[in-house]
Amino acid sequence: MSKPVNVEDYRVLARKRLPKRVFDYLEGGAEYETGLAHNRAVFQRVRLRSRRLVDVSSRESSTTLFDKRIPAPLLIATTGLNGSFWPRLCQNALWSAKICHPIARD
Repeated sequence: MSKPVNVEDYRVLARKRLPKRVFDYLEGGAEYETGLAHNRAVFQRVRLRSRRLVDVSSRESSTTLFDKRIPAPLLIATTGLNGSFWPRLCQNALWSAKICHPIARD
């Protein structure tokens, strides 16, 4: 496979690279997977439109989240199995990234 270009390409690579139990955890959903099915159905309806030749010199990416102004709508969250998905990425690395590059602080 050449370089991955979409989510499905990354999914195929993840299936090959990750241990089965880790991939199954990431790929699956809870109980009858109704939440997973709903999310997939909703995302199937979303269409992204590319915009070319648009003046971006005065773009603003900040937003307000939980009554706090943040420079961009990006958040970092730790989860229990980060070490299984990417062994070198752990809570310490996420915490360091949050301090060095403050996206949103608690």
